[in-house]
Amino acid sequence: MSLAATPSVETATATLDADLLKRSFGAYPSGITIVTADTANGLVGFTCQAFFSVSLEPPLLAISVMNSSSSYPVIRDHQRFAVNVLAEHHAELALKFARKTADRWEGTGWRHSACGSPLIDEAVVTYDCEIWSEVQAGDHTIVIARILDVHLTEHVKRAPMVYVDSRFCGVK
Repeated sequence: MSLAATPSVETATATLDADLLKRSFGAYPSGITIVTADTANGLVGFTCQAFFSVSLEPPLLAISVMNSSSSYPVIRDHQRFAVNVLAEHHAELALKFARKTADRWEGTGWRHSACGSPLIDEAVVTYDCEIWSEVQAGDHTIVIARILDVHLTEHVKRAPMVYVDSRFCGVK
């Protein structure tokens, strides 16, 4: 059985203020990741705060990507990527990979995984993935990925970075 959402008359006609919605989403802390791939077109990567576990069997995770992303179409064509969970000291790196014009890889420490994905140095944990499916959701695409490998580093005792109220901080 499938359930389809049917908006009520009130919600179907209501227009939410975009700034209010952004601020309300910002009140909820989210982890910060950098999604990376080494493709035929070179290294690509972008900062992503919408990341979550989906399933243990099969091992799946999900990221949410803006439809306007210039990096994700390259990753989609490649089919494989890594999700790098950032540590609290990675704020500048998160900002660098969020910018459209920056050379994201200049000065960035990384290494290849056994699957060929770029793994960010000192990430708390990294996941090697391949695309499992995509779901179009408004101005974003939810990408569900099969986890091929997990890398818990010696830095796992560091606090992961979170984003809340338009600022980066660590979890204590």
